[in-house]
Amino acid sequence: MSKTVTQPLPPELTEAGVACIFGQRGYGKSTLARTLFRSTRRPRRIVIDTLKEYYDVAVPVACTADNLRHWTEQPEWAIAATPDPEQFDPLCRFLAAQTSNILILVEEIDQYTTASVCPPGLRALVNYGRHYGQQVVAVARRAADVPRLVTAQAVIASFRQTEPRDLAYLRTFTQADPSTLPKYTYVVCEPDSVERHSVTPSPTRHEGDGPVPPSPSPIENFFDI
Repeated sequence: MSKTVTQPLPPELTEAGVACIFGQRGYGKSTLARTLFRSTRRPRRIVIDTLKEYYDVAVPVACTADNLRHWTEQPEWAIAATPDPEQFDPLCRFLAAQTSNILILVEEIDQYTTASVCPPGLRALVNYGRHYGQQVVAVARRAADVPRLVTAQAVIASFRQTEPRDLAYLRTFTQADPSTLPKYTYVVCEPDSVERHSVTPSPTRHEGDGPVPPSPSPIENFFDI
């Protein structure tokens, strides 16, 4: 029988060089991602905030290279960027080359990649980021929408899944059954693991609430490469 474990976050997830969080909409994957973003020990944090939901925990910045360099000179920061699809790869390339000791969270990664296409910048972060303390966390509804290069090297956390092909894929990693998971409960997909973990939703934010109104940013025009 499996048991459910609450906080703290499992170390295999927090210490992973690459992690993926999968699950149906509204079951807690973004809640877990936000918890990782807020609790990481890494002093530098950036979220690719596809749906503009992180403005309450990170400084929202628009997109220029000069301002990105400004941030990389600072010892500690938490920023949220929403690049256009064509800006995603240059942003990843810059982060791979110019940052260290950083958490890079990519929400809705399938907006920028496919299962068969992994942009060069993301490939560099995934393949070599561990040498520079670069942690990549990718969030998507389905593993089938994420580059195989990413999932092959990732620790996978899964919330509820019901699509048969997704379940078949996840069962190659874990004995747990993601189809039976209630809201805000997930499994870390490891061969001998059936342990469930839970994450507590924010009292003011819930997955699916929609965009947070932006707060004024001290740095404008963040990224334009």
